[in-house]
Amino acid sequence: MVTRPLALAVLVAAVASLGCGAPPIERLRGEPKAAQPYTVAAKPTPPVADAVNRFIAAARRGATEEAFERLSRSTRFALEARARTVGLRGVDLLRKPGPTVAGAARKLYVGDLIATFALRELAKIRVGERPWPANKPHDGRTLSWRVQLVNRSGATRTIQLRFEGVAWRIHNPALTGGPDQKTGKKVGARGDARGDGARAGSEGA
Repeated sequence: MVTRPLALAVLVAAVASLGCGAPPIERLRGEPKAAQPYTVAAKPTPPVADAVNRFIAAARRGATEEAFERLSRSTRFALEARARTVGLRGVDLLRKPGPTVAGAARKLYVGDLIATFALRELAKIRVGERPWPANKPHDGRTLSWRVQLVNRSGATRTIQLRFEGVAWRIHNPALTGGPDQKTGKKVGARGDARGDGARAGSEGA
């Protein structure tokens, strides 16, 4: 069996002999200093960013039950209250309405989950160093964090997450979306463009 020190020594020798760079490998605890130029310290994903990524992944897979659980308690309650008016559950509004759903009931559905709760074509997540709002001490009940989402075209949106139970959850009880990539207007709960929302900024990012 080839041990890690031996394998690392072979890698260092190969890089030195070739005189060119190579993708660094992850640095382990207790790694000798001589090996550090050829390794890189691990950079774990912040939990709030991981929560956003997991929500988007669930939405793309069509896993509406999982996506629903990744929303804050207040957001889920808002969906439940809206769904009760037509005899549905809150999670039902995250799915595509069937062909028999029409009229006022159809308008209650969220539509584009990613546009409503995150941002389409997400490329980067900027995480602030402090909880939000930073000027108020955490009271031990509701811990909130704001992150800024940036998509491929450079459009940004700031969203809020709350730590509830044992996980960070996206908080958006108003069910308003981010900027539409074509129009630049806010996206409403049905996935349509609206201009009545506040513009997303970089606060807390």
